[in-house]
Amino acid sequence: MVCDSKFSNWVQDQAALAVLGLVKFNKDVFVGLVLMCPIVRALIGMGSSCSIQVLTVLVKIIRTPLVDDINGEIIRIISLLGSEDLSTKVVAINCILEIAFLGREEVIGLMLEEDLIKKLMGVQRLEVGLQSNEDEMEVFVRRRKRQKWRKVWRNFHFQGGWQVLQCKWKLGKDWSRVRKELLNWKY
Repeated sequence: MVCDSKFSNWVQDQAALAVLGLVKFNKDVFVGLVLMCPIVRALIGMGSSCSIQVLTVLVKIIRTPLVDDINGEIIRIISLLGSEDLSTKVVAINCILEIAFLGREEVIGLMLEEDLIKKLMGVQRLEVGLQSNEDEMEVFVRRRKRQKWRKVWRNFHFQGGWQVLQCKWKLGKDWSRVRKELLNWKY
């Protein structure tokens, strides 16, 4: 049902949650089925917030074998950062960070080739209101004058995400420290 596009998105999302439940229930039996079937590609193809969230949990459970399996699909996950839906953007960032945490240098290099840092900065810039549209900029400046800057900055979902990734990629191998920082990062 997950792989069949004739079903509605809701049915596919519920089937994906069922697959996730099976993998959590008995990892030894169902991980091989997930890796052999086109379920992961179907989850990425669906592009809903639920399907990408299921993919993120599967990446956490299966770890490196799944990251190696979806190496070519990372571009499609990064493209979800351009989605209109805020929840899809948030789960896409979570998935990208989880893949980067477990991925090898080739995976991280692929992400950098796709201008991930620039896209994360663009998402942050759009959210903060630094667009070229002057009307929206005036609204942002008025809001900034009314409230303290720190309170306004905390309301932004994507604030600081690209900086954490950029620092990590520059530092090298200390993923555990960055993971702790990302877990404390509020959306």
